[in-house]
Amino acid sequence: MESKTSEAGWSEVWHEIHVRKCGLFSYEAFVIIRQRIPALIPWFEPAFAEARRCCEARPDPAHDIFHISRVATWCIRLWLQEIEDSADLEVILAAALFHDAIVRRKDDPAGKMDTKESAAHARSVLPGLGFPEAKLDQVCAIVERCSFSNPTKPQSIEEEIVRDADMLEALGASGVTRFFMGAGMMNRAVMDLGSDECSDPRKFSITTLSSRGLAVMDRFYTSSAKRLAIHLGLDEFMRDFIARLHSESRFAKAFYEPPKEG
Repeated sequence: MESKTSEAGWSEVWHEIHVRKCGLFSYEAFVIIRQRIPALIPWFEPAFAEARRCCEARPDPAHDIFHISRVATWCIRLWLQEIEDSADLEVILAAALFHDAIVRRKDDPAGKMDTKESAAHARSVLPGLGFPEAKLDQVCAIVERCSFSNPTKPQSIEEEIVRDADMLEALGASGVTRFFMGAGMMNRAVMDLGSDECSDPRKFSITTLSSRGLAVMDRFYTSSAKRLAIHLGLDEFMRDFIARLHSESRFAKAFYEPPKEG
């Protein structure tokens, strides 16, 4: 299935999953795959350590090593779903580990250079960790285009998987948590208590969350990402959270700005 990364080794992985009868898409199968990755992809653990170092070098809890881990996890799950397309797991994982190597606050004008600088960092460190030179250009191209605001279409199944994995991170409980972490770093209020709809989404978190988070389902490139989001209730959670936040704030809004009589 994965001819580009130690075919014999992966055959043993598939055999073990089959023998244990745990199902290719199960948690148990995922654990087996994760346990085998260091032996099958020797550069992975040093690269993961470098990704951790990058995360620890910046005070951004929304883009910490757990975010990187979750994106890499989504990548593996999508790779399994799209495995018939012979996507290269080495390319996918390298891009996932370094897609946020450089991250600034969302309100920092220099942030528009984050993906280019992340790609440059990947190019500078991956060869020394044993990553195949022949695959480096593709990894760096994926990293450079891996941005929520990038409207261009992916150029490969590997890029589709990485960008979908990053968008899956914008949904569900993780997506809500990360969003408000980032909003807090920019000192943004949750909502405007004086109105139901905020006229300036840059000032209030809930309006931006609504406009960005609820748009994710229409932006996936793989059908597998959308199926996973629906199956796991990630979009439903986002919608329920936004509705509940507005509902819970109803009395506070009336206290802050009493409705006019009559």
